[in-house]
Amino acid sequence: MFATLASVVVLVSTVMVLSSGRQEAITRARNTSANVVGALARDLGRNLEVYDLSLQAVVDGMSNPEVPGLPAQLRHEILFDRSTTAAYISGIYAVDEKGRVVQARARLLPNANFSDRDYFTVHRDSANVGLFISRPYASRLRNGTASIALSRRISKDDGSFGGIALIAINLGYFQQLVDDIKPGHDGIAAIVQTDGFIVARNPRLSTGDNKATVVSAPEFMKRLTASSGSFDAQSPIDGVMRTFTYARVQGSNLIVVVGPALDDVTAEWKHRSLIIGTLVIVVSTAFTVVVWLLVFAVRQRDAAQARLVTIANTDALTGVSNRRRLDSGLDDLWASARRSGTKVALLFVDADHFKRYNDTYGHDVGDRALQHVADCLSKHARRGVDLVARYGGEEFFVALADSDECYAAQVAEAVRQEVAGPVDEIRRRELPQVTVSIGFIVCRPADGVDLEDMKRLADEALYKSKTQGRNRVTSATFADLLKEVER
Repeated sequence: MFATLASVVVLVSTVMVLSSGRQEAITRARNTSANVVGALARDLGRNLEVYDLSLQAVVDGMSNPEVPGLPAQLRHEILFDRSTTAAYISGIYAVDEKGRVVQARARLLPNANFSDRDYFTVHRDSANVGLFISRPYASRLRNGTASIALSRRISKDDGSFGGIALIAINLGYFQQLVDDIKPGHDGIAAIVQTDGFIVARNPRLSTGDNKATVVSAPEFMKRLTASSGSFDAQSPIDGVMRTFTYARVQGSNLIVVVGPALDDVTAEWKHRSLIIGTLVIVVSTAFTVVVWLLVFAVRQRDAAQARLVTIANTDALTGVSNRRRLDSGLDDLWASARRSGTKVALLFVDADHFKRYNDTYGHDVGDRALQHVADCLSKHARRGVDLVARYGGEEFFVALADSDECYAAQVAEAVRQEVAGPVDEIRRRELPQVTVSIGFIVCRPADGVDLEDMKRLADEALYKSKTQGRNRVTSATFADLLKEVER
């Protein structure tokens, strides 16, 4: 027994250790990636803030009605003196409402129109965009160099569109950032935009994939909606399964993503697990039969316990619930009705003149009569919904869930008729006629009525059935219920 238990413990422990080892390897990779994307996102955020300050200076200057009348040198200093001189900034411009460049940091104004660019149209169509970062595009001023633009709206005195302030940045800047990251043999590092366009990627996409984006994989992009996070997914570009970690660049539509391949991350774990797993399988196979025997023994024990619980909650003579089961089941039914606001019918059922019946026909016949009453009650109760129990001696109790007065009266009358109903002569000799008296009440627990008070009213209704001739159904009246509530 000790050896078997020890083997099971070793097997389970080994599986748990190996499983946790894989997750630990993935967690370590994610933590490393989180540090990288966090640092890179913060660096990008700071640089974007600097670029935005340059844009603000151009916007402020172009919005000042006195600036256009100043000498060219002074005007240039006001507009561009605070602008950044980073190597990857290819140009800073002021563009009028027609899309024409009217001011440039390089002084020489390019002969180009930008009215069709997204960084222009977005500000023309809305006054509340703020800082806008464009999709990657081929520059018209620098022989198609891949670039993105940062832009802000310039508004006239009356609030109408007056043009934009524009900074053009070479994508080489972003590519250099991700090239410095080493994501592993099949891993990737990338900067993408929230609409799915890839700004930079390491490894770089092949020539045929230069325009590749992840826009075609909306489910992938939905996972990048938080400010940062990690998830495992198949790459929508090359199909490699990776564990992606990402962080958004604050104040922008840029997301830094690092995704080492799961095969790379778990390679060492797989090698170690193969050795350990093989040894454990060889050892544990010898104990498989013993383990299954233990499982079968546990199942038999559980089944026996379930049977004992059923026996403990069942009246041995009639097969319906006993008083102990009634107490717990009625509390549950009452609480459920209080939560749902539904009505409950409580019925007391008592065999008429049962002591005389027992004395006349004997206890064996009396027992069969009680079984007959219980069968009739169970027949008209809904299995799994209503509650039927032997309350004591010849008295039974029924709780009908979600029941109104009409339904409760129908059930009570059907039970009364079936218990006393006509039977053939052979059956009559085996079981002489027995009748029952029934008292019931219908109430709504949510109205604040007390369960014990309602049981007492149902019992009083039963007493009325007895005093009025027996073999009848009596309902507690509304006046009875009102008196009980007022009491």
